[in-house]
Amino acid sequence: MSNPFESPQFNSPVAVDRTIRLKRLGVVSSGIFGGAAGAGFGLIVGTIVMLAAMAGALENPGGGPAQGTNIVVGVVVLIGAQLGYGLFGFIGGLLNAVIYNLVAGITGGLELEFGER
Repeated sequence: MSNPFESPQFNSPVAVDRTIRLKRLGVVSSGIFGGAAGAGFGLIVGTIVMLAAMAGALENPGGGPAQGTNIVVGVVVLIGAQLGYGLFGFIGGLLNAVIYNLVAGITGGLELEFGER
């Protein structure tokens, strides 16, 4: 009986290329991926806008309501950009997967080729 924790041994010295056809995408998993990617992008955009708002607040040395408004706007944009980009990324991922599944049903899907270097 072989050891189940041992790496499998292949007797072929030649690298094997394998082609697989991607027939359909998981709709929810594609949406989750799109939402996570969108939220990450929203974090980058929100941080840049927040830093710009903070720089605008620093340009007003006298203080006052304009300075506080810039800080609040920066924080709201930081949170809102993540939520907005994440939500639209999720919806976009769902739609992409649905459209891919419809087209792959007609065309047969994508061919993916895997192999060793």
